[in-house]
Amino acid sequence: TWVGTAGGSTTVMWHLLLAAALAVGVPASLAGGAAAADGPPRGWRSWNQMGPNINQTQHEAIARALADRSRLVDGKPTSLLDLGYDRIGMDDNWQACGTGVNGSFHAADGTPLWNTTRFPDVRAMNARIHQLGLKSDWYINNCICPETGKLPPGVADAGNAKALPMLGFDGVKIDGCGPDRNVTRFAQLVDAVSGGRHIMIEDCNDDP
Repeated sequence: TWVGTAGGSTTVMWHLLLAAALAVGVPASLAGGAAAADGPPRGWRSWNQMGPNINQTQHEAIARALADRSRLVDGKPTSLLDLGYDRIGMDDNWQACGTGVNGSFHAADGTPLWNTTRFPDVRAMNARIHQLGLKSDWYINNCICPETGKLPPGVADAGNAKALPMLGFDGVKIDGCGPDRNVTRFAQLVDAVSGGRHIMIEDCNDDP
């Protein structure tokens, strides 16, 4: 299966989002008891449009644009969400680089440390995204300020797995720049804390 990836005034953004949402991305699976996504998930991810320049205000504006019905399709008010583009994903640079253990962005117990200037209230952001009818996706094993060699194996994975449901995320993209690249093991960690809730995992590195 495949997940769509891509990367604002609503009039301009609607066209940008439509083009971006059509991009094809990386294989996806589901934690929470399913081996693979039920279909080809579609949506928007920040990197292709924003690169590292992401923040909560901009992210919520994109979410509102995805759900906006000010455009007509065959005479009917229609949003990208109505067309099946139901996911919004942040990419790299949400983290507070260098503030954690050994210059990482995780605390000693694995808790991910956020740049609260860029993202002052992630839980509230995800609640608003869900109110629009969208699913919210995260990004870990980051390539900006990578943590390889800074944390014991498994520490970041354990903390990230706990943070996913706690912060209200519905999925996560795992890149290849950090210390924990075993996607199968990460899915097991997510299963243990998800309470049976399906969380999509995008594999963006070479490990299984």
